[in-house]
Amino acid sequence: MERPQDQEAYLVALGEERARELLLNEDGTGEAGDGQVTAKGFSYSLRELTVVVAAREIVELVRSRGYRSILTGIGTAQLACWLAAEQLRAEGVEITLLTELGMVDYRPAEGDGFLFSQHHVERSRVWAGTLEVLGGLVSGGKGVLAVLSAAEIDPQGRLNASRRATGEFLVGSGGANDIVTSTDTLVVARGGRERLVAEVGFVTCPGERVTGLVTELGRFRRSPEGDLRLASWCGAQVPTREAAASEALRRTTAWPTRPGPDLEQEAQPSRAELEALRALQAGTRSRTSEPRSGS
Repeated sequence: MERPQDQEAYLVALGEERARELLLNEDGTGEAGDGQVTAKGFSYSLRELTVVVAAREIVELVRSRGYRSILTGIGTAQLACWLAAEQLRAEGVEITLLTELGMVDYRPAEGDGFLFSQHHVERSRVWAGTLEVLGGLVSGGKGVLAVLSAAEIDPQGRLNASRRATGEFLVGSGGANDIVTSTDTLVVARGGRERLVAEVGFVTCPGERVTGLVTELGRFRRSPEGDLRLASWCGAQVPTREAAASEALRRTTAWPTRPGPDLEQEAQPSRAELEALRALQAGTRSRTSEPRSGS
């Protein structure tokens, strides 16, 4: 395939269907094709639901375990970290955000959704390096919670970012193995049988330090048996909550369908949570739509 010579040629080569998959919805609230939930007069996407619930879990973990720093993973995980950091600071809890490429105590720049952007570097207290962050603050330090995404995760918490069982290459480990083998880790991921698998096709990261998982179904935590089980349910508030959750697990995961004991009902996102999240997303959309200099 001939290399596109400019942005317009690239978009033509990309195709309208693929472009739609990569773009946010027109209102900036989620990914194209992302399901919408309507409740009590307002709507939100499944991705927004996942981010809000993950932010709640991060806040609770920081409160209960005393984490002082959060290692920010890319994608949905980073939005959850940013939202949680805002909520904690509003409560007077100072939290240090880290990235594996060297940003220490950074504040996300308005309008830039790329985790490793130079705009965030400019708002970092310290611009160190991978060795300092992963080798020192994360692997050698204490009080750090990592929040990562995953291509595959199994009920034991093992992560795969390397290759599928078929041999298909994914994205590679990056810093994931260094992080998860040494640091308490919360995983934030979209559900699906291809992602929540019975056994990962390749063990990029062992699961011993994975404390939980958040998807659009709810929060998964360690059961008394040691595996990850659904602990909170984002679905409808019905008397048969356990049965409804079991059916959702059967349809959307390859995991055991029995929820954990004392399955809780997860509250729907509040207007305040959604407004705070959408402020982050709206800024991202405004900057990514700006033309590059010289174009």
